[in-house]
Amino acid sequence: LCAMSEISTQTETGMSTQTEEEIPEVKVEKIQSSDESDKEPDFLWTNLEEAHKKVWKNFEEARKQRSFVFNLDLSYQQLKRIPKEIGCLNKVVSCNLSGNDLADGCFPEEFFEMSFLEELDLSYNHLEHLPPCLCMFIDLKKLNITGNKFENPSYQASLVTKLFPDCEVLY
Repeated sequence: LCAMSEISTQTETGMSTQTEEEIPEVKVEKIQSSDESDKEPDFLWTNLEEAHKKVWKNFEEARKQRSFVFNLDLSYQQLKRIPKEIGCLNKVVSCNLSGNDLADGCFPEEFFEMSFLEELDLSYNHLEHLPPCLCMFIDLKKLNITGNKFENPSYQASLVTKLFPDCEVLY
């Protein structure tokens, strides 16, 4: 969602400006498909605000609706690795991976394609080190690494706050 309060559009007569209130709601309609794998769940997004509130707990359903997935909760699903396909969910701003069996090396490169990530919960896993390339999450505002196997959790937290001074790190 755009953080801009005004959106400019080019017209034949020049530039015109619309406020957010004047922008029509975004509607998504189902597309009929003969292929069962392309079937969408039985809901429609009537606006982006509604989509931003939805928390996705089923990874396969989230993949099918990837353009509308902003909050992903894969907590307590006994995950030992992060699926490579997570990279297609590149609009996610909040990702909860707490309470799984994640250890060092479980993060594929595609994980770091979630470039809008602001909140990441990695608590209660089996991590001994921070995930590589954490610096790719330039918008990171909150990181939870509580309950992992870090030798020195406060040192790990200080590494994050050096990289992201405004990031709240729970350890």
